[in-house]
Amino acid sequence: MVSSRTRLVPGFTLVEILIAIALFAVISVITYSTLTSAINVSNHTSEVAQRLADIQRVLMLMERDLIQMAPRPILDEYGEEQPAFFIGDLSNEGFEFTRGGYQNPARLNRSLLKRVAYEVRNDELYRKTWQVLDRATQTEPEFEESLMKGVTRFEITVYDDKWVEKWPPESSDSQLQPEPDQLPAAVRIFMEIEDYGQFTVMIPGVGSS
Repeated sequence: MVSSRTRLVPGFTLVEILIAIALFAVISVITYSTLTSAINVSNHTSEVAQRLADIQRVLMLMERDLIQMAPRPILDEYGEEQPAFFIGDLSNEGFEFTRGGYQNPARLNRSLLKRVAYEVRNDELYRKTWQVLDRATQTEPEFEESLMKGVTRFEITVYDDKWVEKWPPESSDSQLQPEPDQLPAAVRIFMEIEDYGQFTVMIPGVGSS
């Protein structure tokens, strides 16, 4: 004969449920914190890697430009001759030069040379190019690109018989003034970038020929 008494099934007490909820909450907080930290580290690592890749790209671009330097002076907007390679009165302002290596497969009516300048304004490094070498009064750069922000220090030195911060080099003898097409034998660029330290690139043998 089957008993009509209902069999009681053992369950969780209220205290056990509260303890379980508390443990789940603690584990969730720990898991969330660990996951958030891992994501933040991953994002920071990606940002650093991208920033370093951008810096490397800028340095390689400078190197590629400088290797192609050409001994071609120009006339500026005021009709005054500027040397093939020129550093401003303050070396941290930038430098300007003529470079070659621009191919013309379509045989357009243009030169294979181009004028290039690098300069820092408000801790930001810019690269400018001109489509023509000898400029008119209204000649504007054909292209100006912001390469990098946070450039707190930018110095360029060039080598002739010694490292100097100005080019063309000055001579006390007026008979020995350098020719406007003279190029330095090597160029060294030093940059200090905010939060990323110091970087140096040197391109030897530029004007050795």
